Amino acid sequence: MSLPCRLLAATLALAATCPSAFASVRAPVNTRILHVAPMPGEYTLAQIRGPGVFVGARVNALGVDATQVTAYVEIDGRTVFLSGLGASEAALGGVTNGGVGVTYAPELQGRSRASFGFAEPLRFERELRVYVRVEAGVPSRVFGDVVTGAPD
Repeated sequence: MSLPCRLLAATLALAATCPSAFASVRAPVNTRILHVAPMPGEYTLAQIRGPGVFVGARVNALGVDATQVTAYVEIDGRTVFLSGLGASEAALGGVTNGGVGVTYAPELQGRSRASFGFAEPLRFERELRVYVRVEAGVPSRVFGDVVTGAPD
C-alpha cells in the first residue's frame, strides 16, 4: 500500500474512534409555562437540574407595546443569551449565525416572539434556567417553550 493510502487509512481509523464534538440529545423534554399579566420582576420559564443539554427555546410575549421585557438563558450560573422582547428592541427581524430570530407584530396586539438555539446543543452540568425579566410595564402574557435533553 502506498504512503498516501496508508495515511488516509490511518486518519479514517483514528476518526472512527474519536467521539463526536457535538453534544447529542437523548430523551428530549419540552417544558412549557405561561405567565399572565406579569408585573415587573423575574419569571422563570424553565429551571432544569443537570446534567443535560439545552436544545433551544421560544418565548412569546403579548401586549409588549409599552413594556420592557428581556428573555434570558442561563447555563450553570452564567448568562449565555439575552434578547429584548419589547417593541423597540424587536428589530432583529431575521436569523443570525447563532440561530436567533426576534419578530414583532404590532398589528397582533403587540406580539413579540424570540426563538433561539445554537449551532449545537449546549451541555449544562448543574442547571439550565430560562427566564424573562419585566423591567417596565405589564405585558398581557408571556409564554415559554424550552427543549432540553439528556446528555450522552
